[in-house]
Amino acid sequence: MSAKRVLSWSIPLLITLLLFLLFLRSTPPREILSGLLSLPWNCLLLYLSLSLGGGFLRAIRFRWLLKRPLPFFRLFLITLVQNCTADLLPARSASLLFYSGLLRKEGIEIEKGSGDFLVILLFDLLSLALFLGLLTLVPLNLPFPLPRLRALLLLLGLGSLGIFFLLSSLPLTRVVSRLFGSRFGSLPTHFFVVLKENSRLPLFGPLLLLSLAIRATKYLSLYALFVGFSNLPPSPAGGALFSIGIAATELSSLLPVQGLAGFGTWETAFHLVFSLLAPEHPNPFITGLLIHTVTQLWEYLLGLLSFGILLWPSRHPSSPSP
Repeated sequence: MSAKRVLSWSIPLLITLLLFLLFLRSTPPREILSGLLSLPWNCLLLYLSLSLGGGFLRAIRFRWLLKRPLPFFRLFLITLVQNCTADLLPARSASLLFYSGLLRKEGIEIEKGSGDFLVILLFDLLSLALFLGLLTLVPLNLPFPLPRLRALLLLLGLGSLGIFFLLSSLPLTRVVSRLFGSRFGSLPTHFFVVLKENSRLPLFGPLLLLSLAIRATKYLSLYALFVGFSNLPPSPAGGALFSIGIAATELSSLLPVQGLAGFGTWETAFHLVFSLLAPEHPNPFITGLLIHTVTQLWEYLLGLLSFGILLWPSRHPSSPSP
């Protein structure tokens, strides 16, 4: 094994261990285990149901972009694999590799699958700004002025919307293809073609609403776990405040170096954010760890099962499209 590969795994592991030692010095392991076992069944079942529902919606969105007669069940399995690999490498690069690679086995060109995936990231950014903007309409008790948050979200939404339509309207395809074609092949061309197609209003509006539904399903599922682990009564204001905190926590995925599978860095971000938003919470790091553990176990279970089914030899293997 090369030294570079050893470092790529040892550094995230070291970060995870150091952060756990820092925050869990006075927390015995049995307390974490008892916390996991204390999760009410109704909260767990609600999370599992919403998680599967979110995967179903993501599969619909990918199929919409692919515009190919791909079996929906196999695309749903590919979506589950892609989702469980989001934290393996920074900036969702592992998800991109798994998604485009598995689509290649179904006869979809890697460049086409990768181009669709990158367009989805733009829709995720737009839906995030829209979703958080709608949450600010709920009466919230924030430690900072609400108009500042609204101004920030408005800037985020307008900025991402401007980038989306700017990229889709300018004739950048040829320029980018000439600059990066030798390294990325036809990926830039596919990306701009898909972007231009979906910037038209008949496609853009429904696709943005679908992305918004995916975002809402994800945050609602995590809120179900938060309610179960914190024993707090659910409320619209609590759900809105939690969603804003989770959106801020997820910024930790932009770090160039993270903990192993996101462990440590995600909990640290959760601790910092919710110490500010909910100072009455006794130990946000533990709550974040419990939520992260449940989500990772469930997503990896689904992802590994789906990956095994996809690799199982079929009687009629797909042939690559011309």
